[in-house]
Amino acid sequence: MAKQVSPGVLALRKVVDDVYADAREAKKQGKLVGWSSSKFPCELAEAFDLNVMYPENQAAGIAAQRDGEIMCQAAEDLGFDNDICGYARISLAYAAGKRASRKFDPETLEFIIDPNSGKPLKDENGKVVIDPETGKPKKDPKTQVPYTVLDDIHEIEALPETTEKEIAYKNFRREAIKPYKQMRIPQPDFVLCCNNICNCMTKWYENIARMCNIPLIMVDIPYNNTVEVSDSAVKYVRAQFDNAIHELEKLTGKKFDEKKFELACKHANRTAQNWLKVCDFLQYKPAPMSGFDLFNHMADVVTARGKEAAADAFELLAQDLEQNIKEGTSTLPFPEKYRVMFEGIPCWPKLPNLFKPLKENGINVTAVVYAPAFGFVYNNMDEMARAYYKAPNSVCIEQGVAWREGICRGNKVDGALSNVTWAITSGTGASLGTKAVSDDGKTASNTLTIPSNASSSYTVTAKFTAGGKEYTATYTVTVKSLTAAISPIQNNTPVTLYGYNYGYITNNNLVAIAQAALNTASISATVSYVTLDTGSRTNCYIQRTSGSSSAYYTYTITGTSIGTASFTGTVYTNKGNYPITFTATVTPISTTYEAQYPEPVAYGNTYRYYVQVPAGASYYYVVGTPNQATTPTDFSQSGKTVYYANTTSTNLYPLTDSNFVGGQCTLWIVTKNSSDNRLYYGQLTVYQKNYNISYNGVAGETVQFAQSDFNDFMNKVAEARGDASKTKSYPYVTFDYVTFSLPTTAQGTLYYGGTAMSTSNSSSAFNTRTKVTNLDSVTFVPNAKTTAKTITLNFTLYATRYSSSSTSRGTTVSYSGSVVVNLVREDIKYTVSQGDSVRFDESDFLSYLRSTKGYTSNYTIDYVTFDQSAVSAVNEGSLYTYYNGYNYGGSVKTTDRFYYNATASQNALSDVAFLASRYAKTGETVYIPFTIYARYGTTGTGTRQLTGTVAIKIGQTMNFIDVKTTDYFYNSVKWAVGKNITNGTSSTTFSPYKSCTRAEIVTFLWRAAGSPEPTTTRNPFRDVNAVTHSSYYKAILWASQKGITSGTSATAFSPDQVCTRAQIVTFLYRYAGQPSGYYSNPFKDVGATSEASYYNAVLWAVGKGITTGTSATTFSPYASCNRAEAVTFLYRYTNGL
Repeated sequence: MAKQVSPGVLALRKVVDDVYADAREAKKQGKLVGWSSSKFPCELAEAFDLNVMYPENQAAGIAAQRDGEIMCQAAEDLGFDNDICGYARISLAYAAGKRASRKFDPETLEFIIDPNSGKPLKDENGKVVIDPETGKPKKDPKTQVPYTVLDDIHEIEALPETTEKEIAYKNFRREAIKPYKQMRIPQPDFVLCCNNICNCMTKWYENIARMCNIPLIMVDIPYNNTVEVSDSAVKYVRAQFDNAIHELEKLTGKKFDEKKFELACKHANRTAQNWLKVCDFLQYKPAPMSGFDLFNHMADVVTARGKEAAADAFELLAQDLEQNIKEGTSTLPFPEKYRVMFEGIPCWPKLPNLFKPLKENGINVTAVVYAPAFGFVYNNMDEMARAYYKAPNSVCIEQGVAWREGICRGNKVDGALSNVTWAITSGTGASLGTKAVSDDGKTASNTLTIPSNASSSYTVTAKFTAGGKEYTATYTVTVKSLTAAISPIQNNTPVTLYGYNYGYITNNNLVAIAQAALNTASISATVSYVTLDTGSRTNCYIQRTSGSSSAYYTYTITGTSIGTASFTGTVYTNKGNYPITFTATVTPISTTYEAQYPEPVAYGNTYRYYVQVPAGASYYYVVGTPNQATTPTDFSQSGKTVYYANTTSTNLYPLTDSNFVGGQCTLWIVTKNSSDNRLYYGQLTVYQKNYNISYNGVAGETVQFAQSDFNDFMNKVAEARGDASKTKSYPYVTFDYVTFSLPTTAQGTLYYGGTAMSTSNSSSAFNTRTKVTNLDSVTFVPNAKTTAKTITLNFTLYATRYSSSSTSRGTTVSYSGSVVVNLVREDIKYTVSQGDSVRFDESDFLSYLRSTKGYTSNYTIDYVTFDQSAVSAVNEGSLYTYYNGYNYGGSVKTTDRFYYNATASQNALSDVAFLASRYAKTGETVYIPFTIYARYGTTGTGTRQLTGTVAIKIGQTMNFIDVKTTDYFYNSVKWAVGKNITNGTSSTTFSPYKSCTRAEIVTFLWRAAGSPEPTTTRNPFRDVNAVTHSSYYKAILWASQKGITSGTSATAFSPDQVCTRAQIVTFLYRYAGQPSGYYSNPFKDVGATSEASYYNAVLWAVGKGITTGTSATTFSPYASCNRAEAVTFLYRYTNGL
């Protein structure tokens, strides 16, 4: 009977399978796929919609499939030491292209079965069948598998594809790679790494980046010497996160999406909370699950913790385990007799060697320190930075010991099992060393215990004897109170503090915090427990909540307002008692405020936008504005701009145009809720509502205005001002004319009907100051030399307002507005194809210099600098110091100088080249600003600066990474794409080996015929309709009417059914008019009787050179027809080849 799998486990399997499938699909579509270490913030990747795989999980999965050893050996053969972690070796081998594959015969393309593999064969009674010749159990053929061999994906892709036999061999070798998901993850386009898991991680991921020649984004989490995480430490890690975001923005060409990050945090928090609940269930006896199940599910946390589906699945898993606890059942496959803590990570390639003795002795793993490390909960970047210091590789030894003691006590273990893996080279041995320990000769010293109630100074009197006389000495000892900080608390929200060391409790454990304070003060003592002074304290209230004696008291702290709370207590140690003052930052509760879209209100010559106090708030104040680079956290308002003081008023808060950047303004505000009196903090986004008319243009080129845009402007402003109704017939307005404020010469020229506008134009043609009645006749030409990014042209629109049907004569109204022309400059122009390069011509820069007013022929170029900061290397391309088609220099930085007359040690302007990304979109233009440093004459240093922009247009090209010039189908694909018969499956892939459907084949043929209109609208097929299948509806009707196909039945076409090789040559044969005159039949699998329906078609196709079969004697009529074959058959038929 098959093992029953719980709903939670099934849900988690689907989540993980979907992650792997999504990554493979993303790679097919030409999207970025990355590899990430387990503790890199997944929320950052989610904010950019990136598909990310996790090599640690992949390596564990490969090892669990029994392929770990062959991959580790592959890594060692590449030069990696066998002492390196097995995870890393497996991953490094995979990154280098190594794959575990199934052995096959290259001639027959059949797998070679390992006779020693498989399970014992059993008879009908369930008894094992013994081989009479060997005396050993026979193997069940159904369970036997091929030999495992090592293959190389790079070698496979380099194989020739000039004949159909070569294609078949290459395809089979691809498919021979073991088919489980961990052996089929895409190669990375970038790697993400965080070093707070293990010391091996950094070099591991650096080597992946080096081998694959891809970017590495690293987040450094330093070792923390104390239990608490300091604010300076948080600031350092926060800077690491900000840098990672910046690098991801450059990599993806996208801006960081704060809302997607917050959503990912929300999902990750739900996942973490349920994960911690799952970990805590191991405290029960018997445990509701196996400790190795915990390791498996930890991989699920790593893979998808920022996804909603993962949060849902872990919620289900927690419910499953709760049910197990109620029923006293477990996923452990044997009775639990003993419980142990497992230290380290299981050796996955040899997992049976570990699991077998545990099973035999009834031992379950119920405590793992590593697993809860993935249960972090945070709501913003700073909280995330603080949490990342709590990963195993970053915490101090005291924290690590406390964790282990706590989890051993809480999970009721009987012992501990530490996993140590030794890597031993064949022919050598290894042994554990011993070290002698001797007395260090220290003697006990007299100690002085200061009473816990001592004041700031304490007098000590000592008596001693010297030279036969007794002396008395008096010493004054200064007594200092210890100070320590606890984690930030939210105002008016009670938080529990623990005065006794419960071990497994890490948050606000006062014993651990006080111990760290003693260590900082260089006091050698061990804390036993802590008591607090209760009652009202500074900015907080302390209350004792439980405990049978003072040593076991717990307390609650409630922060009363934003700021710093402080409270006092006593630390009890083995060497006396110490007064202590604790502090805590009291923060508002994080929240989200609803965005506002205020209507602009006229205020003199400008507008004001009134922001309302958020609903439910009794007051609010602004702690941060758009002028601040990062989200402010100084809630005491120190050093921050406060626009609106604390008030109970609900008056509106005004913004002006200057507050908006890109049409929006973000305010960071604190509000006090009127129902619970708590303070809340978050962002309020205000969107600017303006009615400006926007156009995009190029300096020196014509920008066309449109009457419809001005009509829209008029209607929107009229409705906002109440001059027109959205829902009623009256009032309404009608357009009369527009007047413009003329641009300056430096800005450009306005034209009306082809004539330049000016104040001297005669009124008989038009008067610029009064009546421009047809905006379709207005154009604007920006000055070709302007350096402005936008040009604003102010205008006034005049209209007639009609208030009711009884009004025969309307009243004149006017609305002021602006046309905003967003400009790009194209001072020097180049064109380049996807994946191709263009070298800059230094003469172009000299010509641009000398054509600029103020620069005569006596001026020469000293050097040029470029700014490609806004160019996406992935989506557009990159500028290099040189590129010769094979080798290239470094990416150009803004500080690099490129000299017109370069010496041997200088960068030459003539060497600069732009290499277009293979993902660049055809037709788009890449803009790279530059600055020329010019000098008068031929000597000296360039002192005058002239700015400009290089415009590089991405031209049309066939740039498929999976179609090489040596492929037999190269010319066919080029022809098909050029004739618009088919495009690629993405901008960079053609997918030549993807099977075609019947609908696709007929559509290709229809397009090759010129996409003719069907002669009738009659459609005989019920599974094809004009709406759902619009992309191929006409093609199928045309093919049916031409007699090319009659469908799979009288009423069905089966458009999604894979098209066979026999069907495509039949379609072509019928399209050609079923010509007579056949050729001899070379194929054994095509008979005149058994294959009569396509026999003539195949012979005709062979005679015409359209196909030569899959071998000299086989046609493979029932094999699927792939995209390469389809376009090749069409190309050969159409071109008579």
